Amino acid sequence: MLTLLDGAMGTLLPGDIAPPLQNVNYAHLVRRYHSLYVAAGAQMILTNTFAMGGIQPFLWPLLIKSALQNAATARPAAIGLSLGPLPPGTNVWQIYSRLISLGLMGQTASFYKP
Repeated sequence: MLTLLDGAMGTLLPGDIAPPLQNVNYAHLVRRYHSLYVAAGAQMILTNTFAMGGIQPFLWPLLIKSALQNAATARPAAIGLSLGPLPPGTNVWQIYSRLISLGLMGQTASFYKP
């Protein structure tokens, strides 16, 4: 099976701030490009959260929530959460557990449903 993903967001959005911050500062553009990718045939949207490692962790829930909301507006078949690259030693499962406890993600490790 072939799944079409969206293209890069970093080449489309202003480069004056880190991608995760663009979900708040440029939400209208992020949503527009997600919608254009779905209209072009993308079946899965990746959240614009690449490079979360450069952001203070206390901001992660806000930025991830914004990113998930932005992606959902395009009504893709699936949404993928992209967090990397993360600092060495980052406990990814701890991050996901925190997101689940905040109600930002479901309690499944299977994020893609074909």
